[in-house]
Amino acid sequence: MAALETIAADEGFALNRQKTRIMRAHTSQRVTGMVVNEQVNIARKDYDRLKAILHNCRRHGPDAENRAQTKTFRAHLDGRVNWIETVNPNRGVKLRRIFNDISW
Repeated sequence: MAALETIAADEGFALNRQKTRIMRAHTSQRVTGMVVNEQVNIARKDYDRLKAILHNCRRHGPDAENRAQTKTFRAHLDGRVNWIETVNPNRGVKLRRIFNDISW
Protein backbone atom coordinates (compact mmCIF):
# COMPACT_ATOMS: atom_id res chain seq x y z
CA MET A 1 0.00 0.00 0.00
CA ALA A 2 2.91 2.33 0.70
CA ALA A 3 4.15 2.07 -2.88
CA LEU A 4 0.70 2.95 -4.16
CA GLU A 5 0.54 6.00 -1.89
CA THR A 6 3.94 7.14 -3.14
CA ILE A 7 2.87 6.85 -6.79
CA ALA A 8 -0.40 8.69 -6.10
CA ALA A 9 1.41 11.46 -4.21
CA ASP A 10 3.95 11.86 -7.04
CA GLU A 11 1.02 12.41 -9.41
CA GLY A 12 -0.58 14.96 -7.07
CA PHE A 13 -3.25 12.71 -5.58
CA ALA A 14 -3.99 11.47 -2.09
CA LEU A 15 -5.57 8.11 -1.29
CA ASN A 16 -8.68 7.89 0.84
CA ARG A 17 -7.87 4.87 3.00
CA GLN A 18 -11.57 4.24 3.73
CA LYS A 19 -12.20 3.78 0.00
CA THR A 20 -8.99 1.90 -0.82
CA ARG A 21 -8.62 -1.85 -0.62
CA ILE A 22 -6.48 -4.57 -2.14
CA MET A 23 -8.49 -6.88 -4.40
CA ARG A 24 -6.68 -10.09 -5.26
CA ALA A 25 -7.01 -11.89 -8.59
CA HIS A 26 -9.35 -14.58 -7.22
CA THR A 27 -12.02 -12.01 -6.26
CA SER A 28 -14.20 -9.68 -8.29
CA GLN A 29 -12.15 -6.52 -8.74
CA ARG A 30 -14.55 -3.59 -9.05
CA VAL A 31 -14.03 0.07 -9.78
CA THR A 32 -17.05 2.40 -9.90
CA GLY A 33 -19.36 -0.58 -10.26
CA MET A 34 -17.49 -2.12 -13.18
CA VAL A 35 -15.67 -5.45 -13.00
CA VAL A 36 -12.06 -4.91 -14.08
CA ASN A 37 -10.33 -8.28 -13.48
CA GLU A 38 -9.06 -9.11 -16.99
CA GLN A 39 -11.18 -6.74 -19.04
CA VAL A 40 -13.77 -4.12 -18.21
CA ASN A 41 -17.17 -5.73 -17.89
CA ILE A 42 -20.46 -5.39 -16.07
CA ALA A 43 -21.20 -7.59 -13.09
CA ARG A 44 -22.92 -10.85 -13.95
CA LYS A 45 -25.79 -10.14 -11.55
CA ASP A 46 -26.48 -6.78 -13.26
CA TYR A 47 -26.52 -8.46 -16.68
CA ASP A 48 -28.76 -11.28 -15.44
CA ARG A 49 -31.16 -8.84 -13.78
CA LEU A 50 -31.57 -6.76 -16.96
CA LYS A 51 -31.91 -9.88 -19.10
CA ALA A 52 -34.70 -11.12 -16.80
CA ILE A 53 -36.51 -7.77 -16.99
CA LEU A 54 -36.32 -7.78 -20.78
CA HIS A 55 -37.43 -11.40 -20.96
CA ASN A 56 -40.43 -10.69 -18.73
CA CYS A 57 -41.31 -7.60 -20.80
CA ARG A 58 -41.26 -9.71 -23.93
CA ARG A 59 -43.31 -12.45 -22.33
CA HIS A 60 -45.83 -10.50 -20.22
CA GLY A 61 -45.64 -7.00 -21.68
CA PRO A 62 -43.69 -3.99 -20.43
CA ASP A 63 -46.53 -2.71 -18.23
CA ALA A 64 -46.35 -5.83 -16.07
CA GLU A 65 -42.61 -5.32 -15.52
CA ASN A 66 -42.68 -1.54 -14.95
CA ARG A 67 -43.23 -1.81 -11.21
CA ALA A 68 -41.88 1.67 -10.44
CA GLN A 69 -44.29 3.18 -13.01
CA THR A 70 -41.42 4.84 -14.86
CA LYS A 71 -43.00 7.09 -17.50
CA THR A 72 -40.10 6.57 -19.89
CA PHE A 73 -39.68 2.84 -19.22
CA ARG A 74 -38.81 2.01 -22.83
CA ALA A 75 -36.14 4.73 -22.98
CA HIS A 76 -34.83 3.63 -19.58
CA LEU A 77 -34.38 0.03 -20.73
CA ASP A 78 -32.98 1.17 -24.08
CA GLY A 79 -30.35 3.22 -22.22
CA ARG A 80 -29.37 0.27 -20.04
CA VAL A 81 -29.02 -1.95 -23.12
CA ASN A 82 -26.96 0.77 -24.85
CA TRP A 83 -24.67 0.94 -21.84
CA ILE A 84 -24.09 -2.81 -21.93
CA GLU A 85 -23.53 -2.71 -25.71
CA THR A 86 -20.78 -0.17 -25.07
CA VAL A 87 -19.10 -2.12 -22.28
CA ASN A 88 -19.52 -5.64 -23.70
CA PRO A 89 -20.77 -5.75 -27.32
CA ASN A 90 -21.34 -9.54 -27.27
CA ARG A 91 -23.67 -9.37 -24.29
CA GLY A 92 -25.24 -6.21 -25.69
CA VAL A 93 -26.25 -7.94 -28.93
CA LYS A 94 -28.12 -10.61 -26.98
CA LEU A 95 -29.99 -8.05 -24.92
CA ARG A 96 -30.73 -5.89 -27.97
CA ARG A 97 -32.43 -8.85 -29.66
CA ILE A 98 -34.70 -9.37 -26.66
CA PHE A 99 -35.40 -5.62 -26.45
CA ASN A 100 -36.36 -5.48 -30.13
CA ASP A 101 -38.79 -8.39 -29.65
CA ILE A 102 -40.82 -6.55 -26.98
CA SER A 103 -44.25 -5.37 -28.09
CA TRP A 104 -44.27 -1.76 -27.01
